[in-house]
Amino acid sequence: MSYTRSAWKRKYVFGDSHLYSFIGTDGNLWMICGSNEDGFDVIQKEDAFELVVSVLKCSDLVLDKIQLKKLAKELDVKLRDKPLTWEELREGMEKKSEKRADREKYKNEKST
Repeated sequence: MSYTRSAWKRKYVFGDSHLYSFIGTDGNLWMICGSNEDGFDVIQKEDAFELVVSVLKCSDLVLDKIQLKKLAKELDVKLRDKPLTWEELREGMEKKSEKRADREKYKNEKST
């Protein structure tokens, strides 16, 4: 089993994802969760929105703007004016990766 953390920007709503994914050795996703300071498993409503839209899109059921707004209203989340493009998402991931590398470098320099 491997462990990954999605920490990049959400595509349709504001903020960064807080989901943790536990992936089986066969590559099948078998658990998605997050946790709060009390140790309870939680999924933020923004992440739930992203998950639902993602699953529908993978099933070739793409929601139009009106349907996205209805779902956003139901979950009480604020939609972006337009979804982030893959390039915008990638740019955000690269920036976070660079920051992580800088922190690791500083941490290693400090410990020596």
